[in-house]
Amino acid sequence: MAAAAAEHVAPPVGIDAQLAVAAGEAGWSEARAGYAELRERLSPVAALIHERLHPPESVGTAASATSDIPSALAGFEAWYRERFGQEFLDLLGRPSPSFQPLVDF
Repeated sequence: MAAAAAEHVAPPVGIDAQLAVAAGEAGWSEARAGYAELRERLSPVAALIHERLHPPESVGTAASATSDIPSALAGFEAWYRERFGQEFLDLLGRPSPSFQPLVDF
């Protein structure tokens, strides 16, 4: 997510890029039920990451954003675990399911 945020200075674009990367790497797509809810719940984490990488003019904001990222991610992870019965972070790095033929010739 940080790499996606680093490429975009404008917050809406940077946040959207982060959400797309995180959802894609976890195997989520727009076709899946709950996709919009996932993005909505992960959005505060993405906003904090973006703020950390592209801090506003005020000096103290970047430090608070850094300290809030783990808390925001923990809150998201707790929601995801309760909602979907598994850890979101466990989905990252797994290979995407591929087509397996039922009959081998």
